[in-house]
Amino acid sequence: MAVLIALGLFLLVVSIAPIARFLKPRARNRRNALRAPIVEIAKVPPGQIARVRGKVVSCGEKIALPFVGGDGVLHSTTVTQEDRLAGSHETFGQQHCRFLVEDRSGSVRIDAHVPIDLAAEPVREALSARHPELARYVGEVMKFGTVTKRQTCVRDGDEILVYGRLVRVGDVLLLVPASPNVGIFVETTPDHQGVSC
Repeated sequence: MAVLIALGLFLLVVSIAPIARFLKPRARNRRNALRAPIVEIAKVPPGQIARVRGKVVSCGEKIALPFVGGDGVLHSTTVTQEDRLAGSHETFGQQHCRFLVEDRSGSVRIDAHVPIDLAAEPVREALSARHPELARYVGEVMKFGTVTKRQTCVRDGDEILVYGRLVRVGDVLLLVPASPNVGIFVETTPDHQGVSC
């Protein structure tokens, strides 16, 4: 019996190790981002890592924000369907387009292909199983049970904080992840937290 328990624990550790290696750089990036002082964009030399605060300005492109209507530059949405008999199913989606973050000293661009690590307290709301976008977003909708969504949206004009490496490419100042295996760390500002999309 003790051998089976030891074997089970060994298999658990071995299966979790790859996940822990993935999460460790992300957790370190989040810690570094939250500890970094907020600086003006113009004061950051290209190649340096910085945390800046500014207003979101779309670059002409926008994405549709699911369930809330309208458009924006970034959303992170999780839909959970729960049923006592069928169990629960969670669908997660995050999407962003190219946008600028501007402060009074300058701007930095975040491109659509760059990964983002969004740190925000999502708004949690119940959804009707008959919501017109639900089937499109999750595929098959459970007939009974509850449906909830947790969502954070960033629209043109919102104020956010971003953390990453500033890189100059021609005349454009880009923000890229601070290190490999992480995304650009994006925080919504306290006045944006908990605001319905």
